[in-house]
Amino acid sequence: FKQNIAKGESAMLYNYIKTHYKQAEPIFLSDLLRTNITEPDLNQQLKELCEKGLLQQYDEEVYFIPKKTTLILLLVPMQIWWQDIVSFQKGIM
Repeated sequence: FKQNIAKGESAMLYNYIKTHYKQAEPIFLSDLLRTNITEPDLNQQLKELCEKGLLQQYDEEVYFIPKKTTLILLLVPMQIWWQDIVSFQKGIM
């Protein structure tokens, strides 16, 4: 993972996320919009954090802090777990 982030708005957002979310915990865009950041600015900052490898996008409005792992076999169970979490949050289950 690239851990270098420039000082600025994306760094402040990342610090907020690290303080309020654990690795692999779903981060919903709607929750972050409550942090007094406009949606276009928030989307740009999330894009920057994803490009730097500090966040990963799971779904259109769902992100997470990636866990450091070398085991590829963990990806499939993790994806199934994420699908359950996202479905539950969206009220599909």
